[in-house]
Amino acid sequence: MNKKILIVMLLGMFLFLPMVTAVPPFQSTNVAEFGLEIEATNSLYLPQNIDHTFHFRVYNASDGVYISADDVTCSFGILDNKGDYLVQVLDVSNVGYRFDVLVLGGNFSLNEVHHKGINCQLDDGTAGGVLTQSFEITTAGGVLTQPIVTLNLGLIFVLFLFFVVVLVGMFQLPDKKEVKDDGEIINRGWITYVKPVLFMLAYGLLMAIMFISSGVALNYLVFTALGKMLFVTYQIMMYALLPMIIVWLVWIFVSIFQDNEMKKMLERGGDDFGDI
Repeated sequence: MNKKILIVMLLGMFLFLPMVTAVPPFQSTNVAEFGLEIEATNSLYLPQNIDHTFHFRVYNASDGVYISADDVTCSFGILDNKGDYLVQVLDVSNVGYRFDVLVLGGNFSLNEVHHKGINCQLDDGTAGGVLTQSFEITTAGGVLTQPIVTLNLGLIFVLFLFFVVVLVGMFQLPDKKEVKDDGEIINRGWITYVKPVLFMLAYGLLMAIMFISSGVALNYLVFTALGKMLFVTYQIMMYALLPMIIVWLVWIFVSIFQDNEMKKMLERGGDDFGDI
């Protein structure tokens, strides 16, 4: 049964790889073979809901001389995947020979491919140029490559194995007290402290698994519902950690006190331990 579960988990990992490593095609086209050339930064991925400033410069295609903003007028636009305008600036401001367009993060609320267009025309109407580029909005502003996928999934798998080993080890520990057939009582006081430690270790490993899994799902999957669910689970576990630590410490100190009281009674030869 354990081998079947392990095989299913490994198959799931390899099926998961192509889904998170698929990269859509991007285009960057400058159609001004003659007249004006537009030189622009081309980030293939931008983070979701984060402001971004686009920069570009304009130069003469024949001699490579940059054109001053006093002699050229440039318009800028961003379209969503449906072809609707998200941003449209008819006269872009400039700093010297550099043009800057600040786009607020609210325009990047959807994780999808966007298209950027720049059109520049000399004021005397003798020359012009157009540049189009595509980029994708993702949660983290990047794409997960196969080596990183393998590393993250491998880390999750190792943490899960440690979690299972700790959990099984905790339940396999013997009882604190054991009565043999001849009536001898074996008292294993160390069990009182080992089980809570193993429980907190398993809890921490599970938190790490939830955190890494949510990060992968939120940042690199198209549909983020799974990532949000995992991250909410991680947050709940994080909020519950402090009360659990307090209860854990109180329980350990109470157990220590009870063990000491029992030890004193045994040393006195008493056999009535009351409620302890």
